[in-house]
Amino acid sequence: MFNQTNLVWGSMPRKRLDLNRIRTTALFVVAVLLLSALLMVEDPALSARTVRSLELPPSLHVAAFPKSWPSTRQQFMMTYDAADGYVVLFGGFIMHNKTQNTNLYYSDTWIFKGDVWTKLSPPTSPPARADAAIAYDAADGYVVMFGGVGPNGLLNDTWIFAGGTWTQLSPAVSPSARQGSAMTYDAADGYVVLYGGDNSTTAFTDTWRFVGGVWSQLTPTKSPGPTILYKHHRFVVTYDANHSYVVGTACNGCGTWKFVGGQWAVIRPGNGVGHAGMTFDPAINLVLAIGGPLPEKCNDATWIWTGNVWKELSVSGTPPCIPYLDATTQMVYDTTDGYAVLFYGMSRETWTFSDDTWSEVV
Repeated sequence: MFNQTNLVWGSMPRKRLDLNRIRTTALFVVAVLLLSALLMVEDPALSARTVRSLELPPSLHVAAFPKSWPSTRQQFMMTYDAADGYVVLFGGFIMHNKTQNTNLYYSDTWIFKGDVWTKLSPPTSPPARADAAIAYDAADGYVVMFGGVGPNGLLNDTWIFAGGTWTQLSPAVSPSARQGSAMTYDAADGYVVLYGGDNSTTAFTDTWRFVGGVWSQLTPTKSPGPTILYKHHRFVVTYDANHSYVVGTACNGCGTWKFVGGQWAVIRPGNGVGHAGMTFDPAINLVLAIGGPLPEKCNDATWIWTGNVWKELSVSGTPPCIPYLDATTQMVYDTTDGYAVLFYGMSRETWTFSDDTWSEVV
């Protein structure tokens, strides 16, 4: 016979089950599993050993940030997706073993809208990478991403993003494999323009056009010159709707250039600005940039391009001081929400800019 009090079956006594111990053990197992899942969530291929080897300066640990924000990273790709009405961020990398000088690359997709970051789960994603070129292709109505570098080396594949889905294209001709290219949509000429980049040994000075899913190389008579091998000399571009040309600049003395009608022309020689981010701000009808012009210093200055000179703005708020090393930040204009968005990958800070004021999203 069964006795519930003593847990006896028939006449054979058994030990009382310690329900508290069972409950405690179960909770411990669940806690371990949850902790493992949290460590793995940023990259499904990331092993526990890899996670433990992640080395970050104490000032950059991000435990205080909500889990729904992109993890610590640099050289990620970010642009505004006008068709879908949000900012999209993809990939990037972080050095996870300083001794072996090895990197951890990401293949996650995030969107930012209404001050909220959301991680997407598209059915197909590009391979993990960093330092690719990305832009919204207004002529074709999708985001286009090209190249970059991943765990297996340099890439020269082309991907498009629309409606929350990534699709790989197979153009007959493409730029060579590279990282660090500058790319934006040229509204005056009706195509995406890509400039330069490097393959770690050679800095490129070629210019490419992308429209209708097809790459074709252009042959301008002049070019801004090699500017990518040293990351603090990064060449950045955006379309200046006020002056109807693509504007490009870097901090290494290559000056400020314009691109229109398939040709590059220097507008202002000397140091440029904006190595940390540059975008057109329709609210002020001017190109907005942050960082520079001195590449050897940390800089959080905010600049506007007047058409012939860079002018530093007097602003309220304090965005993060931008280090010159690598591309740790990206800035785009969020048309849906009506402000510029700056994401600082190393500290995971998100800042917005409107009405001459920087505000941190918390």
